[in-house]
Amino acid sequence: MSETLCGCGERKKYDSEPIEEVHRVFLSDTVISDRILPPKTSSSEPDFHYVADYDELCGPWIFPKNPAIQIYDEVLAPKLCTWEFLSREDMKFLQQNQQEKEAILSLIGNKLPENLLFGGKNRHIFLHLVWEVFQFVRDNGFTEKGISVFLGLFYKTHRFFLSHARRTIEETYKFFYDGILLHSVLHPPDKDEVLTPSECKLLLDLFHSTYMQQMMLIRFVCLPNYNLVLKLKNSQEEQ
Repeated sequence: MSETLCGCGERKKYDSEPIEEVHRVFLSDTVISDRILPPKTSSSEPDFHYVADYDELCGPWIFPKNPAIQIYDEVLAPKLCTWEFLSREDMKFLQQNQQEKEAILSLIGNKLPENLLFGGKNRHIFLHLVWEVFQFVRDNGFTEKGISVFLGLFYKTHRFFLSHARRTIEETYKFFYDGILLHSVLHPPDKDEVLTPSECKLLLDLFHSTYMQQMMLIRFVCLPNYNLVLKLKNSQEEQ
């Protein structure tokens, strides 16, 4: 029941129903029946999900081969190399022939792979470096296990450095340094205490003086070298 004031001052009564609920209507609301609609129908924002694999649609990207960025060896990571490169039997042979340069280099040379990194003059360069470091660890009283670890790590570091033409000195030193740490702490199966702290320092200094100071020359000699040649033509030559 509601009342209205007329111009004559009298109040008139009208029958009306009370308002129970008030709803706000937005332009983005969908005015349909009360049935439940899926989100994509009832929402005002688009909801699209589509994943396209362009390699499957168009095929993989085709790049011309660039030999300057070629990878020459597998990607290596520092890990334990105890008795891996040189076994116990190999170390007994080295001990019996520790003054025989040809016998020692022949043994180690037979363990090198036949690939670009260890073929021809590259093999001779690596064996020359191995003989230098072997004399150092032999004369400084390293154990057979320690010598096996160091020569194995030295071999892997050499492969790591030459695996890519853009391998930096910092990356190579970190590879060797992390390998040394793995063999200085007893924490099986990932680490083994083979080297003492003083031996670790000796080997790091040896690696710096024997290998790091010659790294640029080693890379220049052992890896292929490429030159970029640009030819410019002027308008007169074209005519």
